[in-house]
Amino acid sequence: LPSELLAAMLCAQLEDRDSIQARRQALWSRYSTELAGWASATGTTLPRVPDDREQSFHMFYMLLASADAREALAAHLRAHGVLAVFHYVPLHRTPMGARHGGDRFPCPVTDDIAGRLLRLPFFTQMTDDEQATVIGLVRSSSAAGR
Repeated sequence: LPSELLAAMLCAQLEDRDSIQARRQALWSRYSTELAGWASATGTTLPRVPDDREQSFHMFYMLLASADAREALAAHLRAHGVLAVFHYVPLHRTPMGARHGGDRFPCPVTDDIAGRLLRLPFFTQMTDDEQATVIGLVRSSSAAGR
């Protein structure tokens, strides 16, 4: 069970849910809009939400053209003090997956996607200026077209 302190924090967040979600939607939408042209020019795929679905605005990721492009863009951002992570390790590549025969069941699509996915900084308290910095750095990178 969560502690009383954690429960109090979660309760406060639930009470402020609408404003939290509105801010996260604004951040997500800005990334999507301002990186669309760059993504198209570099072969990068941005998240797309079908019209009949709801978005949780949990994160903003990009699927770069290659693993090398992802690594180069992550290094470019890191060199400027911005941390962008890849987040997902395919289950068959984990120690547990290996113990249960992950190598016997290849998942080439999963491996490919995991190698190209990059998450941009995304948090409710992110300022417009911080996001503008991230967007500018992404756009200025020559790494994504690799």
